[in-house]
This record gives sequence, structure tokens and C-alpha cells, in this order.
Amino acid sequence: MLGGRVLGCHRSAFHREQGHLSFLPFAFVLFKRSQRFKAFEKELPAACDLMVSALRAGQSLVAGLMGEHLAGGGLIVAATHGPLGIASRELRIGDAS
Repeated sequence: MLGGRVLGCHRSAFHREQGHLSFLPFAFVLFKRSQRFKAFEKELPAACDLMVSALRAGQSLVAGLMGEHLAGGGLIVAATHGPLGIASRELRIGDAS
């Protein structure tokens, strides 16, 4: 039977014995949450500086983020009809005639 008594023992006795472990999943979630917040707080000043410097240089916010990504060795693939406003190499696929 699933409810009530299990093997002659009342369910609450089982839960009382295991109660000290019941907080572990919640504690783990709180621990991981605090790690994410610490990582966010660590990177926030650099992200704000990047946005401010890009806007002061006259670039759009997206162009500033793309330029920073390229400077860090990243790769961007974009299909556009006009220039992106960042220093980049161009690869044309197909005939442009």
C-alpha cells in the first residue's frame, strides 16, 4: 500500500529520519545561484565600460559588442545588405553579378 503504513512503520517516522537531508537540493540551488550572481557582478563593470566606450566612439551598441568579440578571437557570421561598421574581413559566397 502506498499511503499510511509501510512494512508496519508509519510514514512520518521514515520522513523524520530522512528530514535532515531534505534541505540539500534547496541548498545546492542556492549555492549555484550565488555563484551565478558572483560571476555576473564580476563581469558587470567591464560590460558597462564596453557599452559606454562603444557609444562614445559613435558605434552602435551591437557593433561595439561585435568588435569586442572579434578582438577576443571570436567569429561572427552575418548576412547583411550594408556594412556592419566594424573592422572585419569579408567573405562573399556566390556570384554578385
